[in-house]
Amino acid sequence: MNKRIIGIFLCILIITLQFVAVGSIAFAQNSIVISARPIGKVAEFNGVYYVSPVGTYAIQYRITNESNFVLKDIEIRETGPGQANPAIITGSPSLEPGKTSSPLTGNSYSGDPGGSNTVKYKVQYSIEGEDTSRETGEYSISVQVAQADFRVNYTSSAQGMVFKGEQVELTAEVESLSNVPLYNITVVDSDLNQEIGVIKELAPGARATVKTTASIEKSTNGNLTVYYDLPGELGLDLQKNVQTGLKLDVRDEEPVSSLELSGKTDKKSIPGPVDVEFELTAKNTGNTVLKDIKFLDWDGKEFHTRDAIQPGEEIQVTFTREVQPGTSYEILVQGRVDNSNQLIKSTWSTSFEKLTPQVDIQRTLSVDSIQPGEPFELNYVVRNTGNVDLLDVVIEESAFGEVHRMDSLPAGQEAEFSKELVLEQDTFSKTILKARDAETQKEYVYESAEMEFKLGIDESLPRQDLSILLRSETESLDRPGKVELECIVKNTGREPLYNLVFTLQDRDMVIDNISVLEPGEDKTILIPALQVDETETFVVEASGIGADGETFTAQSQPLTIEVGGGGLSGKFSVLRVILIIIILLCVLVIGVLVYILRDSLKLPAFIRKIGQKFSRKR
Repeated sequence: MNKRIIGIFLCILIITLQFVAVGSIAFAQNSIVISARPIGKVAEFNGVYYVSPVGTYAIQYRITNESNFVLKDIEIRETGPGQANPAIITGSPSLEPGKTSSPLTGNSYSGDPGGSNTVKYKVQYSIEGEDTSRETGEYSISVQVAQADFRVNYTSSAQGMVFKGEQVELTAEVESLSNVPLYNITVVDSDLNQEIGVIKELAPGARATVKTTASIEKSTNGNLTVYYDLPGELGLDLQKNVQTGLKLDVRDEEPVSSLELSGKTDKKSIPGPVDVEFELTAKNTGNTVLKDIKFLDWDGKEFHTRDAIQPGEEIQVTFTREVQPGTSYEILVQGRVDNSNQLIKSTWSTSFEKLTPQVDIQRTLSVDSIQPGEPFELNYVVRNTGNVDLLDVVIEESAFGEVHRMDSLPAGQEAEFSKELVLEQDTFSKTILKARDAETQKEYVYESAEMEFKLGIDESLPRQDLSILLRSETESLDRPGKVELECIVKNTGREPLYNLVFTLQDRDMVIDNISVLEPGEDKTILIPALQVDETETFVVEASGIGADGETFTAQSQPLTIEVGGGGLSGKFSVLRVILIIIILLCVLVIGVLVYILRDSLKLPAFIRKIGQKFSRKR
């Protein structure tokens, strides 16, 4: 049972294998093998036949008799693209078993890039000894139209203008847009008559690059001529003109490579180590392209790069570093001349001053002499002698308040203004300036020395005169005790007095020394408490030297301090007056009595004489 099943399976397998073949047909015993292939402008690639788009093709057939019978009246019925009825191709009258017929060629067809290129065929025949015809099943063979195309990207190491004789690298990248391989692709710059390179083979969809270095003697607009071959009979020595975007213009001038570096900073003066922003400008001042641009700081540290800079092009770079005042900082920029190893360098250096805000203030009076109660002007000249601009400037006087305001006072410049004043007495004042420096925004304060505003001297006053006023809180004491004295001295003359010595004469006590007393200047001298036991008069004497070098003296008015007895206190003087009045009244009464009694009484002779004189006067 199993052997039978296996036998049946093998028979079926053999029959099936005989039918599986492209362009062939086989029968179990009466088998015919048909081989078919395109001929003409045709090439095979990866098992696919391609025809030239401008060529024709035909199908060539061969019939092999693998049966045990003689085949007779063999015909091939071929239906080409777009045909409704088949064409009949007559073959051999007979074909012995095991033999292959001579080639049979079908009709000629043109390749249609947009249509069908499939040819259908079948074989009609008869077996010797049979009257009926047989035919095979229908087969087909397809041909594709070869499409040869490509894209070229053409570049150079230089752009735009180049110098005559300059060495430039030319590069062409070819990308295949074909459905068949391309062979022996030669790329030529037709403007320069310069071969760029040869690509031996380029598969469909693949890319390849060729390059060369050439001395440019004339301009090119990037026009290329590409020579190539197609496979087999599809075409040889084909060419295509390609226009690219590359443009090189040749100039006759000599190449000059030059680089210029300039810069600026956001600060010119600094108080100490601070971060400063540098803004640099590098310009290609030559007529050659510079590549591999590098910026290096004073430590040789690279802080910026650029691939290339064209002639006349400028690039700006900003960076920040910590710097110190009083130190020079040099920055380097360098670039390499295109297509050479020559380096072009340029440097820029700067330094920073120590930030020193400073002003000078000059004050002058509009009058020669200040008179009490009369207005005058105080004139100012404020100079910024520092190295930084000042902002929000306010000028004040310690004795008069705010004088003037300014939005700014640039370094090296000055401002003038005035302030009207009225004085009643001598005054001292200093100028105070407050501002912000424009670099650090910190407050700056300046104070000038004090200036004396002295009222004018009356010319009618004596040259040398000193007023001395000696006073006390009390001029009398109930009983012996201590008294405090005060001495007020004032130079009421027009000249200063020098080396004044003040002495309390009654006590022979020096109470003060004054080295100089200016006109109009006064001083109060406090005398320590003095013990007064009885009524006493005090005088202060001053001795010194006048402006003329002569000795000068002056005295105060006397000051008497009275000391009273046993409890009479301050009523003593009143009682004394009353007592005197009583005595006078008594004398008057006695006189009247003597007058009345002069005749009845014998009075002493001297009393009578007094009475007589009194009577005669009446």
